[in-house]
Amino acid sequence: MRSGRRALALVLGLLMLAAAGCTAPSPAAPAARHTSTAPSASPVPAQDLRTAAAVGAISGWTKAAPTEVGEVAAAVGTVADGNVAVIVDAPAAAASTTVLSTKVPVDAGTSYDFSGSFRSLTTPLQEGAVTVTIDDTVIAVPALDAQANWKKADGRYTAPADARTATISISVNAPVRRLAIDGLSLTDDAGNQVLPNPSFETVTKAPLLANSSLTMSTAFATLAIAAPSGEVKYSLTRPDGTVALSGAKVVSGSLDGIPLVGVTQGFYALTVTDVRGRTATASIGVIDTPSYDIPLDTRFGTVIHVQDEHYAGRVRYASTLGLGSVGSDVLWRLNEKSKGKYNWDRRYDSEFARLRASGMELGATINYGNKLWGNDKVPSTAAAIKAYGQYAAAVAARYRPEAIEIFNEFNSKRFNKQGCGATPDCYLPLVKSVSSSVRKVDPNITLIAGATANYDSKWFARLWSLGGARYVDAMSFHPYSANSRPDGVGALVSDAQSVSAKKGGAALPVWITETGSSSKIGGRTLPGQGDFLMAMESSLLASGVERVRWYDLMNGTADPKNHERNFGLFEYEPRKNTAALSLKPSGYAQALLVANVGGKPASGSPAAGEGVVAHAFGRGEDTSFVVWAPQGSATAKIAADRPLVAAGVYGQQTVIEPVDGVVTIGVSPAPVILTPAESPAVRAGTK
Repeated sequence: MRSGRRALALVLGLLMLAAAGCTAPSPAAPAARHTSTAPSASPVPAQDLRTAAAVGAISGWTKAAPTEVGEVAAAVGTVADGNVAVIVDAPAAAASTTVLSTKVPVDAGTSYDFSGSFRSLTTPLQEGAVTVTIDDTVIAVPALDAQANWKKADGRYTAPADARTATISISVNAPVRRLAIDGLSLTDDAGNQVLPNPSFETVTKAPLLANSSLTMSTAFATLAIAAPSGEVKYSLTRPDGTVALSGAKVVSGSLDGIPLVGVTQGFYALTVTDVRGRTATASIGVIDTPSYDIPLDTRFGTVIHVQDEHYAGRVRYASTLGLGSVGSDVLWRLNEKSKGKYNWDRRYDSEFARLRASGMELGATINYGNKLWGNDKVPSTAAAIKAYGQYAAAVAARYRPEAIEIFNEFNSKRFNKQGCGATPDCYLPLVKSVSSSVRKVDPNITLIAGATANYDSKWFARLWSLGGARYVDAMSFHPYSANSRPDGVGALVSDAQSVSAKKGGAALPVWITETGSSSKIGGRTLPGQGDFLMAMESSLLASGVERVRWYDLMNGTADPKNHERNFGLFEYEPRKNTAALSLKPSGYAQALLVANVGGKPASGSPAAGEGVVAHAFGRGEDTSFVVWAPQGSATAKIAADRPLVAAGVYGQQTVIEPVDGVVTIGVSPAPVILTPAESPAVRAGTK
């Protein structure tokens, strides 16, 4: 029997709680001055990978802004000293990006010894990819292997003759995924510590459940707890009401960690209660993925509304689900308030910078009219249409999006009540204006036409017959009319490409820039929304669609009866005493889908039995499948010469052995993902 299968079959071990005590930082002392030496590579013993980034201020240190670096946070679990370390996620970092800094007093002419511990939790880093700079003295951090031991960087610094203070900066010089930093020291020859909070033990402004994300990898899953000294009780409950894990830990009174050892992949309700009776609840998702984060896949995305204030600081949540792209309105009226002058709304600047810092791509939708040019719904006059194109070019120059979508649902009376009308003849001038203006700024930006409400074959046929395909790189529509049967959406995609080939001269790529379903009371249930997501997104990718964006990232209200505001993957606000937004089942389904098919090409829709839909992703032995029976119960048969692991919307797994080269499973309208038992993701869940 293969080791991965044995591990899945075993009962995962008893909860092993790390009872690391809190180490008080050394008092700051009058400083001395230093000179550099070559860094050493002294290993520190390896620890469990379990780690959680936490919300909170790290006393004495300045963190990089989230507009520059995806995350710089206190972290519990994997530490070199005390209870707390710092974790850095900088997937889009440019050369010499400072992630952490502080200023300390020093004595002129005095020498100081620096030491610090570093570890990479995700990817290997070459020597010098991370550097420590003390004024002009540079200390290179040694090469770091992924998930290996801590290594120390050492150096010596001498303060200049006229110095009274020194600035210590830790910088990354290449993209970094989950760099851990701990146990810093800067001491004079008498051993006096100069650095404030050198092991980052003092963390303030953290709520009881301080995790910055509630989507966790099985191998890393940890709770970050900020509670008074004493016992903290916790429990994790599955959707069927069974308790997956419960226990108690005496915490130190500072930020502390509770490792979720023995918790398998799944969607859980969490309750945490501290010694004073404060309680935090949350919905969390544990995913079998080999790294701390689900690797980003740009085929998967979501829609955001950063002009809504409740989105402030929250676009990063898309990356926690593995979503590699984000689409957003860039409303004309908010950025051009006097003709020809752009005063950019701070919300676009900050949130677009945040999403890029987290490694995601931006798709900008140029919406809608502007009353400065006569019509605040749709540009209609020649001057307004020209100004609309110029605005699109300004968006391209400022935000450098991967793609620009020309208007939203132009064919719908909801968004197009005035002006010329909703016909392709009225739409084409906007396409021409945007194309001619944006191509001058960046010819590599993907221009997308259509973005229609539902799919209208005749509408697109007319647009392409007018020559519209000459001005764009892709087409889009929002297939809400297929929501009752997402397995049938492939026919719409096929027709769209056929029509563009026949009328426009070539089959344009299809991007689905908006699809979704509400979980309002009376609509789809919460798990039903997740089932729909897996069926719709897998069907679209299997049909050849290049990008799929879920509408939308988070709920827009706490009212469960509101239709429009309950399409989200996350809840509206963090719950009481909790730092992060709770996942909805749809958000967990999204993470599960990306973790299992992310990076794998669509590879066909095999015949799997009467009444069964099956879509394959990947090649050979690493092929995953999304399988369901739209009309009711059925039996699916998938050719496989090795066991497959089945997981539905809540993630719980069942291993299915093949018989005579076929895996057989009963399926329903709720999709299941079948993944090879030996895949890296499944193996990660066995640690």
